Amino acid sequence: MAALVGPHPARRFVMSVALAALTSGGVASAAWADDPYYLSPGDRVGITVFDQPDLSGTYVVEPNGELELPLLGPLNVTTLTSRELQAQLVARFSDGYLQHPVINVRLSELRPLTIVGEVRGAGRYAFIDGMTVETAMALAGGSLRITGEETAQRIELLRTDERLRALILTDLSQRVRKARLEAQVKNATTFTVQNNDPQNDETIKRLSAGEQGIFDAEVKSQASQVALLTQQMHSIEVDIQSFEQQVTLEKEQVDIIDHQVADVSGLLVNGLTRRSPVQDLQRERSRTQSSLSRVIGDLARAKSTLAEANLKLQDIGNAYRNRLAADLVNVQLSIDTTESALPLVREDLRLRKERLPFALKDDDNKALVLRVSRYRKGVMETFDADPSTPLRPGDILQVGTGSGGVMALPGRLSEPNAAAQDAAPATFGRSSSADNPARTAMGNDLLSQR
Repeated sequence: MAALVGPHPARRFVMSVALAALTSGGVASAAWADDPYYLSPGDRVGITVFDQPDLSGTYVVEPNGELELPLLGPLNVTTLTSRELQAQLVARFSDGYLQHPVINVRLSELRPLTIVGEVRGAGRYAFIDGMTVETAMALAGGSLRITGEETAQRIELLRTDERLRALILTDLSQRVRKARLEAQVKNATTFTVQNNDPQNDETIKRLSAGEQGIFDAEVKSQASQVALLTQQMHSIEVDIQSFEQQVTLEKEQVDIIDHQVADVSGLLVNGLTRRSPVQDLQRERSRTQSSLSRVIGDLARAKSTLAEANLKLQDIGNAYRNRLAADLVNVQLSIDTTESALPLVREDLRLRKERLPFALKDDDNKALVLRVSRYRKGVMETFDADPSTPLRPGDILQVGTGSGGVMALPGRLSEPNAAAQDAAPATFGRSSSADNPARTAMGNDLLSQR
């Protein structure tokens, strides 16, 4: 795509936006809409520079908040989202390195969530899109006051809820893609998606923006290929006209020489001239005939090239339409599969909710103290939370008792607060080092790795 030398062919941009939107870290829950995710140490960032495999790869944000990139060197990314990093890389590579670079940046692996305190299973857990404090508590086994049976029921409930969320997101994304493909088949320039649920408006808006980017790129690429090939065909047609004119002129020249040879040969027979003029004319005729043969060969090759270009132009159009048709079939199949599963999952979730209406409460009916520590733009932020608070990759969820409180984790990203880490176990009641030294060591180790 981008190249160190040569013109920009504007091809193969397809899916760059979709990759950023539908892979890990790409599609965010509605809770992320007003709070973009900034890159932090430990994030694994997948960077694809199209047609430049040596520059593409997966890079890890170092503890100092920098990415070490080929050609560009270290780049601090703690104040950037993945989309902002993508724009910055395009600008940096365009400045003397690549011509018209097309770059895709995505989070290839979300940082795990760390849960410490008054829970059954403190530790690190894989982050799930849409995760809330309530979800995290269930994954960690729930509060120490919750029975094992209740914990298992809550985990199953949340897993069912996550499955429903994933199915709904898949259904919406495939419907948006289907609308885009149908618009491409009709040679339209934009597309719209019908939505009967206002709660999905923001999600559909984000998905539509990504598909519109794919739409524009594919239409531009197709038009660019057709325009380039059409221009080549026009140039070949001009060459054919030139060769035909040369053939005509060369034939006239041969006729003229033939008449001259006949005239001089008559004079030679009558003894009025010598043989050398006749020989000179015959040599000239041979050269002209050779030139005529060469031009006829060039004309034949030009006509053959024009025919091949015309076939290639037809192939480009047919391949484009066939691919759209195949994609439409696959999308419809995915929609049908998802819609057949949605009612079953909804019913499963309803039954589980009826069996277990739950809230995070302790034995005295006092709410647990919940606090989230989050690195944002290189700074640790700590704030109080409730069961519905959405979590982000790399968050530290601290769960304390109603009277014990929770610790705070202030400090810069590259300078974690060691005193706060050392004091952490003592603020969580039953999670102290005396009761569970393995859990304390795990918590301190996880915090130090941040």
